[in-house]
Amino acid sequence: MKRPWPRRLRSDRRGATALEYALLMPLLLGVIFVSIEITFILFADATLESAANNVTRVGRIGIKDASGKLIRPTCPQLKDLLVNNLPGWVRSSDLDFNVTVYHADSAPPSTSGQCGSGSSTGAPGDMALYTFGIERTGFTGFIGWVTGGGRMVRAERSILVQNEL
Repeated sequence: MKRPWPRRLRSDRRGATALEYALLMPLLLGVIFVSIEITFILFADATLESAANNVTRVGRIGIKDASGKLIRPTCPQLKDLLVNNLPGWVRSSDLDFNVTVYHADSAPPSTSGQCGSGSSTGAPGDMALYTFGIERTGFTGFIGWVTGGGRMVRAERSILVQNEL
C-alpha cells in the first residue's frame, strides 16, 4: 500500500539542492555585488584623498612656469592637475572642484569668489579652502538598480591651507 502523497513528498529529498541553490544564489550574488561596490567606493575615496593632497600642495607652494620661476597656479591649472591625478574611470564631469580664498589683509577676512576660469588661488598669507568631490550613480550599477537609479555615491574632501608663495 502506498503512503499518502504529503508524507511521501516530505521524505523525498530529490531536488533539495537545486531548490536551496535557487533560493540562496540571488542573496549570494547581491552580497558579492555590494562588496564590489563598497570596494570601488573606498578606492574612489582614497584616490580622491591622494589627489586632493597633491593639488593642495601645488596650490599652496606654487608651480614652475616655462622659465623655471615659481608662480601662483590658476584654478583651471589646478583642476587639470586634479584630473591628471585621478584614474581614468573618473570623468571630469563627475568632479566638483572649488577654491575659496580668505584674504589675510582684511579684518575680518574677506572671501574672493569661487574658482572660475583664470581665477587666482590667493596671495601669500591668504587662506585657501580647497573643496574636491566625485559624484557618480555607482560603479557597478548594482546599488543604482537596487535603489531605483536615483541615488548618487559621493566622495568629498575639503582642505584649508595658508598660501606660502
